[in-house]
Formats: sequence, structure tokens, C-alpha cells
Amino acid sequence: MFFVAILAIIAMFYFHLAPIQKILLFTLIILVLVLELLNSIIEKVLNFVSPGFDEKVRVIKNVMAGIVLLTCLVTAVIGILIFLPYFK
Repeated sequence: MFFVAILAIIAMFYFHLAPIQKILLFTLIILVLVLELLNSIIEKVLNFVSPGFDEKVRVIKNVMAGIVLLTCLVTAVIGILIFLPYFK
């Protein structure tokens, strides 16, 4: 994700996007990275608190992963909509 974020930031300045587009993309990139870090922290804490298998822990981990995935998908769609005109 970090590599894709770097590529998106480089593309932002290469294609001379409007300031509002740059702000939106940068905000979404930061959001995805923060959620990924938060997901990792929650997983580590849950593994520490409940080292064995626990159905409730599995559900929490799956929900967190789903949140990150959904955010990534929405960010990708918005990124495509912003960059698509430059590739026509």
C-alpha cells in the first residue's frame, strides 16, 4: 500500500491536478495508511489478550480487515476517476 501511495503522490504532481483533487487524494491515502496501522495494532493487541482461537476475536479482526478493504476500494475508485481523463 505504501508503494501505491508513493506512486499516486508522484502522479498527483506529474499530471498537475487541481488543488482540491490533490487534497482529496492525499487525505484518502493518509486515511488508508492510518486504518492499516490501526488494523495492525488491534490485531497485535487481540493476539496478546487472547492468544488462542476465539470466535469473537476472529469477528473483530475480520471487521477491521473489511473496513480497510472497503476504504482501499473506495480510494482506488476515486483515484481512477481523477486520473482517468489523463490517460484518454
